[in-house]
Amino acid sequence: MRTFVLTAAAVTTVAAATALWPASPARAAATHIACAGTSTVSYSPGITDTPRPVRISTDAVFGSCVSSDPTITGGTTHAGGPATIGCGPAAGTGSSRVDWNNGQHSTFEFRTVYVNRPAGQTLIVISGTVTDGEFLGDHVDGAGLYLTADIAGCGSAAGVTSTFGPVTRTFSS
Repeated sequence: MRTFVLTAAAVTTVAAATALWPASPARAAATHIACAGTSTVSYSPGITDTPRPVRISTDAVFGSCVSSDPTITGGTTHAGGPATIGCGPAAGTGSSRVDWNNGQHSTFEFRTVYVNRPAGQTLIVISGTVTDGEFLGDHVDGAGLYLTADIAGCGSAAGVTSTFGPVTRTFSS
């Protein structure tokens, strides 16, 4: 029962973060696809209280998508690369590719517009643009709330090596 309460709170937080984040005034409100799913982030070596060079690997599965393309009901994504980060606030840029269930893909460049890590959770908000594939030119908004079972890990030499939680992505023109 406790896990369900935590998961419901996490989903509510991610949805609120996405909904409340200010939209870019230069874009219209036509949403082409909105997806919810889960994601795992791995850090090697683990992130600690002191920022250090790490390799980040992110895998997500989107199983609940509402799309203007009726052939899309879900997708998967993998992104990763080097970063110098710790358990505190962070910012950065990157590229991600979503492989849709209909055989198409969307590649987007993004910037992390907000990261906070209170009490063992990581809240991330991203913003970007589709540069290749389906929904080319669309604006991408996303949020994730990642939890770890190793709350004390930031203070250890090994650090936090993985987090897991709900994520959202919205593509709009």
